[in-house]
Amino acid sequence: MSADFAASIGTGDFDVVIYSERNVGIPQANVTALTQWVDAGNSAILSTWSPNVVINQLFETSSVGVNFTSATFTDEIVGLFLNEVPVSDTGWVTYSRQLQPIGSAYTACSWANNTSCAVVGNGGKTINLGILVDSLSLYHTEILVPNLIRQIL
Repeated sequence: MSADFAASIGTGDFDVVIYSERNVGIPQANVTALTQWVDAGNSAILSTWSPNVVINQLFETSSVGVNFTSATFTDEIVGLFLNEVPVSDTGWVTYSRQLQPIGSAYTACSWANNTSCAVVGNGGKTINLGILVDSLSLYHTEILVPNLIRQIL
């Protein structure tokens, strides 16, 4: 799948790229493709339980912990029709990530300990989502994903 993603992102006609990875590490080809995409000023949404330093810096975040279960949305677009959203343990060791914005990025959603569950960065063109989508109900996913896209387009 890495070769497909890396090839498609460079040749496809996309307004936004959504990258979700449930694996030990993001393949280097995908890191390179995402870096080139974001560096060109394009919109991207990331959700991974295993970020690396390059990806964190690219999405203007730092990872500071894992596994919180109640997300509170503070951004009027990302949080549209959402307030407090339950995040469930779906049998994974890591089912959510705690983030901190860096640079000019900002928090769009918070965990109970005031770390971020969604960081909007790169002048509003990227979102690093600390909520792993398969940890949400279908109801909440169907609301959240379009809101994330609205935020960065």
